[in-house]
Amino acid sequence: LFHLVYEHDENDVHDIKLLCERFNIPVPSEYK
Repeated sequence: LFHLVYEHDENDVHDIKLLCERFNIPVPSEYK
């Protein structure tokens, strides 16, 4: 089984923002 949506926590948000900043891509709306 695959989870299409999962509950992300503040660590995920932090990591996504760092990755987006590093690779110069927009932060997905669900992580803003």
